[in-house]
Amino acid sequence: MAMSRKLPDEMIEEIEIVSRMPEDVAFLINPTTLEYCRIPNSPLAFPKRGTSTAYALGYDFASDDYKVIIISCYRGVLEGDLFCTFVDVYFARMGFWRRLESISHNGAISIHSFGVFLNGALHWLAGKYYCSPSVIVVVNLTDEKFFEVPIPTITTTSLLRFYGIVALKGCLCVLGSRINENEIDVRMMKNYGVVESWTKFSVVKNTSPFCPMCLMSDDDIILAAPRKAKLIIYNKKKEQQREMNVDGKTSKFIRTRTFMESFVSPMIGRETEGSDYIASYSILK
Repeated sequence: MAMSRKLPDEMIEEIEIVSRMPEDVAFLINPTTLEYCRIPNSPLAFPKRGTSTAYALGYDFASDDYKVIIISCYRGVLEGDLFCTFVDVYFARMGFWRRLESISHNGAISIHSFGVFLNGALHWLAGKYYCSPSVIVVVNLTDEKFFEVPIPTITTTSLLRFYGIVALKGCLCVLGSRINENEIDVRMMKNYGVVESWTKFSVVKNTSPFCPMCLMSDDDIILAAPRKAKLIIYNKKKEQQREMNVDGKTSKFIRTRTFMESFVSPMIGRETEGSDYIASYSILK
């Protein structure tokens, strides 16, 4: 597939490492150096119709390679109501796709668009048959094996529905909202992999969906509120919030992602394509 003569608006407006393009083109980009390369379409991909797909990017320290993981849930015509889940991985250094083993439990699908990279593994919030989230699906990037982590057990009578997953302070966190309540629960796994270590990290009073991005201090959390096109600093001790001013942020701001600054090239020996087009956009300068 030929590369576009200029970058689509989605790449400019989203602070993401992997961006899904309208033309079904994906790029691996280093926001620090502005270098990027195109990820070829997977020859193993299913048709869009009837397919739910989630992406994630991680770094395998053992092989010194970037890996892009795609989880696809496909409802086949011949299978009727049977949902088949497939996992494909792209090896950036070697430049090819390979299909991994299917996720162990039948009907599991990723319901959170982007996976979270932590401790050398990628994490997705998942459910069965398009139901509410019931488990965290994890893939280790070195041995490419899957395992599951149960989400926190809720003992209160007020129904809490988990809808997102992030990493804060090096810990895995899940986000939950209560029906008919203007509160967002943030549950943190203090000890990675230890189910008993799930604790309530904070309760944010808010009327708009948000996603925690990072911590400025023990009390201040930076929140992204996509529907309002804002970044918000929330003080959980005082239960107060204020808007965060960011140079270059436009009113079309949709989603944000955090990244660790690095000078590692995503080209891995390949020539940079289209870097002059990236440099022409002031928002990335």
